[in-house]
Amino acid sequence: MSADELATFLGEQPTGAICVTDTDDRLLALPARVVRQEDDRVQVEVDALAGPFKGGTPACVVAERFPLYQDIRGVIMQGSISPAGQAAAPAHVIGVEVARTITFSFANTVSDEEYMGGPTRMMPR
Repeated sequence: MSADELATFLGEQPTGAICVTDTDDRLLALPARVVRQEDDRVQVEVDALAGPFKGGTPACVVAERFPLYQDIRGVIMQGSISPAGQAAAPAHVIGVEVARTITFSFANTVSDEEYMGGPTRMMPR
């Protein structure tokens, strides 16, 4: 995705998960939705906040949208919990300072027949 496409994508509030380490240093993945993006910072809404998480805690946000299964598009953002602004955000919103962003798309550029190596045939019953 281009920078403009990424901004549009994140503006559509895609859903996915945020992964952080909990207070016992275990990996914790929580369902999440991107609610805001500004420069290198995103705010992620979490249904069941198991925090609070300290500023600087490593975090990874994976968000996706797909009108059809074969058209999955998404983003992976790695960074850390933002130390600034956490107190000002609602309790269920986590700020993430993004250090690295990778986008992905499973959208087929070929027909299903070409993808499967030829026509698909049903087996007789």
